[in-house]
Amino acid sequence: MPNLSKTFDGGEVGISNLPPFVLWFTGLPGSGKSTLATALAERLRSVGVPVAVLDGDGLRQGLCQDLGFTVADRHEQARRAMQVAHLLFQNGIVGLVALISPFRQDREQARSLFPPGRFLEIYLDCPREILQARDPKGLWRLAQSGRLRGLTGWDAPYEEPTDPDLVLATGRWDVESTLGRLVAALDSQSLLPRHLVRALTQPSAGPAELVPTSSEAGAGC
Repeated sequence: MPNLSKTFDGGEVGISNLPPFVLWFTGLPGSGKSTLATALAERLRSVGVPVAVLDGDGLRQGLCQDLGFTVADRHEQARRAMQVAHLLFQNGIVGLVALISPFRQDREQARSLFPPGRFLEIYLDCPREILQARDPKGLWRLAQSGRLRGLTGWDAPYEEPTDPDLVLATGRWDVESTLGRLVAALDSQSLLPRHLVRALTQPSAGPAELVPTSSEAGAGC
């Protein structure tokens, strides 16, 4: 059973006394936020780390099902996500938030909830032409034709991070390569002990393209 008896600056300590942390994945629709968060969560669970993924689609199916895509609703969705992430942190669970969260002030507010060094803003940087070429749900084509309104990055604003903790070029790397760079960053930030880093960087069955899951298909999740 995970050892949750000690505390770490407001957050309980997870399995093997691993202090919890939160990774906040932000980027345009289809940039790979949920894909990458899910892949990392699977690796962490495989080595016994308690972890939960919060993505925009899942939030909109439950906790945020009353929200639309107005500016106020987007702020509120981010607020709810950060509060859930904080609850996870307080209970020794690593939180992986995969949310477009288009406004800088929301991401800065999320950071303010956590002790220094326990929150990383991770920007998934993918050129629009690659996003439009991937377009598994046809959202970019619908937006270009005028049949879809409110697509973040098209006719709804997205404020790029000015000083993210990590930038991942998901338009150039497959899932395995991107995950390797992410784990290396967690190592450099001392968020994971070295033996877990070695376990997490064991190669998987083979490379896979960083294609977005259905969780990233919403107009502004």
